[in-house]
Amino acid sequence: MMKEQLQAILELQQCDKELKRVEKKLAQQEQVKEIFKHEKHKDKIDAKHAKTVDNLAKLETNLSQLDLEVEQISHKVKELEEKLYSGEEPDSKNLISLEEKLTETKESLENKESKYYIFLEEKDQLVKEVSMLKKEQQLVKASLTKGITNYKEERKELLGEKERLQNNRNKLEELIDKDLLTRYNQKQGDDLVVMVTNGNCSNCGVKVNFEMIRTLKKYESLERCEYCGKILFFQ
Repeated sequence: MMKEQLQAILELQQCDKELKRVEKKLAQQEQVKEIFKHEKHKDKIDAKHAKTVDNLAKLETNLSQLDLEVEQISHKVKELEEKLYSGEEPDSKNLISLEEKLTETKESLENKESKYYIFLEEKDQLVKEVSMLKKEQQLVKASLTKGITNYKEERKELLGEKERLQNNRNKLEELIDKDLLTRYNQKQGDDLVVMVTNGNCSNCGVKVNFEMIRTLKKYESLERCEYCGKILFFQ
């Protein structure tokens, strides 16, 4: 009976260590930290993507407006050229004025066209950036989804393991004498019973004398290590 009591205590000790490990892992919630990191990254990418899309929309509006202005100025250039080279203007002062206006209008057209091409390059760059950010969004979303799935699966597994260990603990408690169980619980996680391994106390390593081992093998009484005071169990 004493042997079974001590074996149950040893199993209970191991069970409590496993419970402590599982509870610690549940409390650490490393997966939650990882999910939070992915969420922060996703928010950052989403904000950058939204801003880039907005910039692209504004640029396209500017391009449309500039395109209209270029068309209007081009039409104006043609009108001035036709008027200047038609030979219908006999007044030399008016001709000089027309030439100056044509030159000024052509310069304006060149500036608008130059700006238009710059806007086109910017648009190409923004389109590429939007595409790149879209891909990054998809990758981050996939990582976040995977992280949440892994977290749920791991938590479910840990909670299942905790329940199994707790059920096992309850069964072991029923096998142990009330007084011995009280003494164990007072240890608050510290081992009450330790094995004798190769003739030594597995807690402190001190050699257990032969007479003590002979007594332990009878399982008639609780014997303690002379050095550390742990209850000894010989198997």
